[in-house]
Amino acid sequence: MKIIDRYLLKHLLLPFVFCFVSLFCIFVLIDLFDSIGDYATAHAPLKDIARIYVIMLGQRAPLIIPFAFFLACVYLLTYLSSHKELVALMAAGVSLARLVIPFVCLAVSLSAVEYYLYLKLAPTAAVRRETLMRQWSHKSKPMEVFNGVVYKNPATNVMWYIHQLDTKKGAISQAEICVPNDRGGDLEKYFVAQGNYRGRYWDLVGIRKIAFHDGVASPPENLGRLDARFLTESPRQIAAVLLQPDGYPWPELYRFITAPYQPSAPRMAPYKTEHFRRLTDPLLAPLLCLFAFALSVAHDRNSRAGAIVNCMLILVSLFIVAKICVAMGNRSRLTPEMAGWFPILVYGGAAIGLFIYRVGLWWEFVYVMKTNGLWFGREQWRKLFHRA
Repeated sequence: MKIIDRYLLKHLLLPFVFCFVSLFCIFVLIDLFDSIGDYATAHAPLKDIARIYVIMLGQRAPLIIPFAFFLACVYLLTYLSSHKELVALMAAGVSLARLVIPFVCLAVSLSAVEYYLYLKLAPTAAVRRETLMRQWSHKSKPMEVFNGVVYKNPATNVMWYIHQLDTKKGAISQAEICVPNDRGGDLEKYFVAQGNYRGRYWDLVGIRKIAFHDGVASPPENLGRLDARFLTESPRQIAAVLLQPDGYPWPELYRFITAPYQPSAPRMAPYKTEHFRRLTDPLLAPLLCLFAFALSVAHDRNSRAGAIVNCMLILVSLFIVAKICVAMGNRSRLTPEMAGWFPILVYGGAAIGLFIYRVGLWWEFVYVMKTNGLWFGREQWRKLFHRA
C-alpha cells in the first residue's frame, strides 16, 4: 500500500465513522421518543435498554453503511478540492482513476460486511428485540394470536396461508391450504372459513375444495365439514416458524423460495423480493462511491456547492426509487428480480458513465479510436450519409 493510499484511507475512515455514528444516533433518538413510554411502563432497567439499541445496531447497520460511506466520500473529496490537494496530486501525475482505488477497496469491504450482517444478525434483530421487551412486560407466555401466517411443512410441502391463527384455542379463520402432488404441482386446494385442531388433525368448517388433474382445475366443490386427518401440523408448529420476509435469516429465506413446491406468485412475491433486496443492497456502497467521485470533485466554491446539492439529490432519489421498487415487487407489480436490480442497474450505469466521463477515460477512448481510424465523428457520419 502506497503512502497516498494510506493517507486517503485514514482521512476517509474518520468521517465515515462520524457519519455512521451520527445516523445511528438519529435512529436511536427517533425510536427513543416513540418507545420511552413503553420503557417507563415496563420499568425497563437501563442495561436492558442499552441491549435494545445494541440489537438495533445490527438491524440498522446495513441501511446506514452505504449512506454514511457516501457522505464521507463527498466530504473528503470536497475538502481535498477546496484545499487544492487534488490539483497538487494531479499535477504530480496521479490521475483521478488512480485515486479512486482506495475508495473502491473500502467500499467493497463494507459491502462484504453488509452481506455478513444480512446472513443472520440483521434479520433476527427485530425478533430478539420483541422478546426482550415482552420480558419487561412480564409476558413470559408467547404471543397467542397471529395475523397473516404463511407456513410450509418441510416434510409434506403442504402450504398454509392463514388470515388469523389462535394458538391458545387451536383455531384458524380464513385459510387457504395447498396440497401438492409428487411432482410439486397442485393436487388439492382448500379454502377454509374456520378450523379447529383436535389434537392430531384439523376439523375444518365452511370448505371450498378445488382438485387438480394434470394441472387442470376441476369445478369447485363445497364441503360443509371435513376431518382433515392428512393435516397434522399443530398450531404451535405453525407459529414456531412464523416470520415476516425481513425476519428470515438469509439461508432459510433462500431455501424457502427455492423449495420444490412453490405456491402462487403473489404469495411468494414478498419473500423473493426480500431475497433480491438483500442481494443488491450491499452493492450501493461501490455505486455511491463512483457517484461521489463523479459529482464532488470541483475546484471553485460555486461548483462545490452545486456538487453537494447534486449528491444529496442523487442520494434521496436513489432511496425513494429503491423503496418504490420493493413495494411494487411485494405487490407483484414488478418481478422480484426487477424490484431488486432495477435501482442498481439504472443508477449503477449512470454512476459508471459519469465517472468515466469525469476522470477522462472517455476522452482517452476517443483518442485511441481516432488514432487507429476507428472513430466515427461528425465529419465521418456526414460523409457516410452524403455517399448514401
